[in-house]
Amino acid sequence: MIRVVTDSVADLPPDLAQAEGIEVVPLYVTLGGRTYRDGVDLTPKAFFSQLRTTDRLPTTAQPTPGDFARTFERLAGKGATGIVVLTLSSELSGTFQSAVQAARQWTERVVEVIDTRTGIMAQGFAALAAARAARAAASLDEVLAEARRVLNRARILAAIPTLEYLRRGGRIGKAAAWAGTLLQMKPVVTVDDGVVVPVTRQRTWRRALEFVAERVVEELRTGEGHLAVMHGDALEEGRSLLATVVERVQPKEAILAGLSPVLGTYGGPGAVAVAYY
Repeated sequence: MIRVVTDSVADLPPDLAQAEGIEVVPLYVTLGGRTYRDGVDLTPKAFFSQLRTTDRLPTTAQPTPGDFARTFERLAGKGATGIVVLTLSSELSGTFQSAVQAARQWTERVVEVIDTRTGIMAQGFAALAAARAARAAASLDEVLAEARRVLNRARILAAIPTLEYLRRGGRIGKAAAWAGTLLQMKPVVTVDDGVVVPVTRQRTWRRALEFVAERVVEELRTGEGHLAVMHGDALEEGRSLLATVVERVQPKEAILAGLSPVLGTYGGPGAVAVAYY
């Protein structure tokens, strides 16, 4: 059987990842002098609580090749005949390089590594589609094709209260043109070919969230889509956005999740993101 591996930036709810047989390799977050495994040693709620009270931006680091190799060994021991790895965009992290290095050094099974050129649940949906294909006895090539099919269709929109966290964390990408010029404007960004790209600026937070909801409704076919809303310790806003879109397009799958601490480092408290296809 083919097994699927992704990293913690996919923002897959742990119970869903476990149910679908997806192995999640955590990135690392250093905050307040301590280093945590993303989503394992530090929950999103605890992370954002600390982030709001510190002047020092947390730092993040990719998994080591050894982290991936140990995961491969564990899966081989459970009968995996091949492994598909989907990582966060290589433009945003060294996670892809770590996975590739581990795959080259570990030769017991075929390991294919995909640079998703995206993140959050756009990456997570691709991992879910791949894992579901694998559980249906798909071949390695068929699992890879299913992951790439979803990656070609999946989109991200994120409303963020401020670009400051992206700027300070060095992940601002093409949205840098807006830095220092927004004043009280609320930006909406996406990820295009692996980098952060600006979409629009709205005068109020409510309008920013409305813009995200309207764009998703426009692009999803009623009764056919897959939708995930992730929030940076903004549960009520995340729930409200999810309910608004679900009521109007009735997707086949709807997921609400907290932004992982790694993503929260760059999105900041209050960010609300949507992934859909």
